Amino acid sequence: MLSKNWRVNSDFSVKAASPLLLFHSFDFMLQKGVKPKVFVLETSFSTLNKNSLFVEKSQMNDMKLNFFWKYRHLFNLEEKVDYLSTRVFVLNRMNIPWIGLITGKSSAGSEAPTALLDFIIGLSQVKSEKKLEENGFKVVGEEEGKESEMIKEKNQKYIQYLIQRFFNSFETYHPSYMRMYREFARLCKEQGIQLVFYSPPVHKLYTQAKEPFHRQELLWKKEMESIAREFSVLYLDFESKIPLKCRFFEDISHISSSCYPEVVEKILLKSGNLR
Repeated sequence: MLSKNWRVNSDFSVKAASPLLLFHSFDFMLQKGVKPKVFVLETSFSTLNKNSLFVEKSQMNDMKLNFFWKYRHLFNLEEKVDYLSTRVFVLNRMNIPWIGLITGKSSAGSEAPTALLDFIIGLSQVKSEKKLEENGFKVVGEEEGKESEMIKEKNQKYIQYLIQRFFNSFETYHPSYMRMYREFARLCKEQGIQLVFYSPPVHKLYTQAKEPFHRQELLWKKEMESIAREFSVLYLDFESKIPLKCRFFEDISHISSSCYPEVVEKILLKSGNLR
């Protein structure tokens, strides 16, 4: 039986979230005077998908200015410009990266995402719903099952484009996120909080990605293990080292709540605290 000191606080439970959201929640927790003895963090390479623009931008925009200023050394120049521009310029409602609008390229020199801009340009050129449909964009309220074959084909191609773009994003590393993991581990050690990293099995869809994904994931795992050694973090990799018996949700990229008792058991066994 677990000690009475073990307590679940759902207000500060962050599952497979981006490091930015995690770090923001952790900082808020410390400000409120909540200091757990153990903090268990689910980590996943999929959360480092740099091109999850809508999620990433919304999390950046939700940051309080004092939090941003306190940890500004963790962000690169482009992230700082994007965050400050949303605070200063009201017109940037679509959260389009400024550097992409100005140069047409991302900070890495690759082509900036243009799907949203193409869509807006397309809307400005159409004169009727019929023209809109011909451009491959489904009209709101269109009866299900009555789309033309051409529209279905264009929509399917667009879906494939999004999937490919998702996988391509793993070719680029995200150093800001890794700096956040390192800072998070440092703060936990400084505060006397035992930190636990655990990595769930990889979603089966990710195994279909091309080679760069797997290469980057290996580099990420090595860096996470290095952080764990440096800051006395307990690191568990359920993919290759300690497989879970529970397979209630095999098709999701994180461990389901039905696995939690077994996860806790594995953590206690490895830490030597299971009696």
